This record gives sequence, structure tokens and C-alpha cells, in this order.
Amino acid sequence: MAEKLISEVIPSVSSSETGRKALSHMDVYRVSHIPVVDDTKYMGLVSDKLIYDLNLVDAPISSALDKLNTTHAHRDQHIFELAIVMYKLKISVLPVLSEDHYYLGAITLYDLARRFANLFSLQEIGGVLVIEMNVSDYSVSQISQIVESNDVKILSFLLIVNPDRMFWM
Repeated sequence: MAEKLISEVIPSVSSSETGRKALSHMDVYRVSHIPVVDDTKYMGLVSDKLIYDLNLVDAPISSALDKLNTTHAHRDQHIFELAIVMYKLKISVLPVLSEDHYYLGAITLYDLARRFANLFSLQEIGGVLVIEMNVSDYSVSQISQIVESNDVKILSFLLIVNPDRMFWM
């Protein structure tokens, strides 16, 4: 759930603040995007590129509200959906909104990567087993039975699907 991934440190800026203020926050937190929020209303996502392209360094962000990226996540969206959005749009911060479209906070790429590391047991001691199989031969239960019959525990599965093959780790 997106709400559980909200960063405790990423600030927002108001539309009355200048691009310089937004750039300062981006520099401190090492991100390329900052949410623009007036009270609790999400206005959009401003990027360092937009600030420089539109010469907003000393101008209020409100002068370019129509140019802001309005991408956001809802509080109950799954981590996989969040990753897809951040990857496809190449954004470093993803704002999270309530059902009423109030700003709740933002997720960073770091927050997402940390959650994936926990989700896939990447911090656990153990090995990685890579098996290449045809799609028609793939069976999770059969692979699990073979692995666990040798006193080995499976902590995580990862499937990579290719047009003619399916890989399992």
C-alpha cells in the first residue's frame, strides 16, 4: 500500500514559493521532483528540469501551474503499480493522495527500493537459484517440492517472462 511507503522527510512547496526554494529542497533531499501543495490540495509535481526550462528560479511556481505534472498515487495502490508509474515517468518522487484528493505525503525511489529489498528477502542470508524453463514446463508447486525435499527453504520467487520462455529465481 502506497500510504505505508510515504517518506517522513520529503517536504512539499507551496505554489507561492519560488523555483529556487524547490531546487533547494531537491538538492538537500537528492531528488529531481518536489510536490507542490497549497494547504492540503495537491497542485502537481515540479521538476528541476521544468524550473530551468521555464526560467522559474526566481519566479513563483504558481506562474506555471498548468505545466506541472499531476501524476500521483492513491493511498491504497500496490507497490508494483507505484514502481511502474515511477519507472515509466522517470520521476524520483511520487505524491500520495487520499480518496478526497488531499495530499498525504510522497514516496521516493529510495523508499520504494527499500521496500522491494524487504519484499523479496534480499537482506536474508542465502543463495540465488536460477532455473530456465519453457513456459509450458513451469510449475511452482513442482519446483517447490524438489527444493524443499532437499531441506532448503524458499524465501522468495521472482519470475521473468520472455515471449517463449519463463525464468524463475
